[in-house]
Amino acid sequence: MLSKEMFFEMYSLGREDDKWDFKKELNISKKEEFYEFIKDLLAFTNSGGGYLILGIENQTNEIVGISNKIDEADLGQRIEATLGYSIDVKVLYFEHEIGGKVIQLGLIYIKGSEKIRVSSKDFTSQKGEIIQSNIIYVRRNTRSIRANGEELERLMSQIIRKEDYKFKESDVKIIERNKSFIHLHHRLSDFLKDKYEFTALNFADKLQQVYFHQTRYNKLEFATLIGFETDKIDDYFDGRVLPKLEHILRANVLFDLPIDFFFKPSYWNLRTTVWKDPVINYCIVNKLTNKVELFRYKDEGKFFYEVFVELGKALNTFREWINSEYKPHKDSDELIFISPKYDFLDKAVSKLPTEKVEWFKKFLSTQHYKTLELAGAVERKFKDNGFLPYEEILDTLLGYNEEFICRIINESISEITIKNDNVEVKFHFFEEVLELIARGREYNTSLVLLELNEAKHIIEE
Repeated sequence: MLSKEMFFEMYSLGREDDKWDFKKELNISKKEEFYEFIKDLLAFTNSGGGYLILGIENQTNEIVGISNKIDEADLGQRIEATLGYSIDVKVLYFEHEIGGKVIQLGLIYIKGSEKIRVSSKDFTSQKGEIIQSNIIYVRRNTRSIRANGEELERLMSQIIRKEDYKFKESDVKIIERNKSFIHLHHRLSDFLKDKYEFTALNFADKLQQVYFHQTRYNKLEFATLIGFETDKIDDYFDGRVLPKLEHILRANVLFDLPIDFFFKPSYWNLRTTVWKDPVINYCIVNKLTNKVELFRYKDEGKFFYEVFVELGKALNTFREWINSEYKPHKDSDELIFISPKYDFLDKAVSKLPTEKVEWFKKFLSTQHYKTLELAGAVERKFKDNGFLPYEEILDTLLGYNEEFICRIINESISEITIKNDNVEVKFHFFEEVLELIARGREYNTSLVLLELNEAKHIIEE
């Protein structure tokens, strides 16, 4: 049962925990705050339950009080309307005197679920995606975050031990999708960060890259040539055992691999770290407005990783906006259950008549046909593979040669800035929409350079 004593017992520890979170205020009428609350809700209910302690300043942990109360019944209805199912939530408010002033404080209890809870829809704000559909969130290190492989196993074990719930086919698909996502996500992110650890699982990934890249031998012949024991072939391919040095040396010689191939990142097409190619590196670094900051940046791999991630996300958002049916933007901070990632682009063109917006989209589609062609791959490829759309785009991009990758970088990115160890990336297509300008362009393949024509504003006088 919720009580004032419970509030102060947790608060007295002076810190947040995986089981409770401090919040200054909770305003469910504002979409961004509500989506963040739903994310916390899913994470807590998947982690055995927890509490939101209301009226605490996040930065200082100072008691400041709340200015509005949330009705428990109204909150429950909004949760069910958003997720399509209910989650047991209890709310308590009470008065507290501090410094001669009476303030209101609150405590929300979120009950742990006996099922794995996810959202069937994406939820976004102008700042970006907050909740991704069918992704399992949990509490980790005081944050609501996507579950890793170990946490997925723990969740499944907890449910199985209860013996009163049988996994449905939909549950299994969600779990398998999250497992697949975790593996593919780490492989892609580690590759872009130039991060690698020699393990049985990573060796298995490398082994499969080499096997599928060659076409001469079947699996048994391939394994025999490398020297695998017949009864352990699947163990090597599945990452259950480590190879011998002899196996690595044989593979290097037989398939003409670099001597360090099994000890550094590579991708499915045997490509090694993409940004270490001198021309690709130049194309990215040349976009930096403050190049000297790169000397001070703590992690070179993280810098290039963030640039590529921002590129993939921007291409996906631009593609979605170009292909969407234009609806006049309504500027409101009220709760909207489905807010597209490209809402800021619709807002930018809201001054234009619908016919002009459609013309503008066609013009941009022509000027940015190469980038949209790449981004469109996400629609043509098999989606249920664990990748998010922006990762699908990056996965596709990494399959092209260095010249094409440089072209996509040059045609998409206008400038990059490092601020306080954060990487900010600006894009030509977003700038053109936000500034309502039309400009032609030509790509100079010999100079590896984008040449822009004079910009013209498209607002009718």
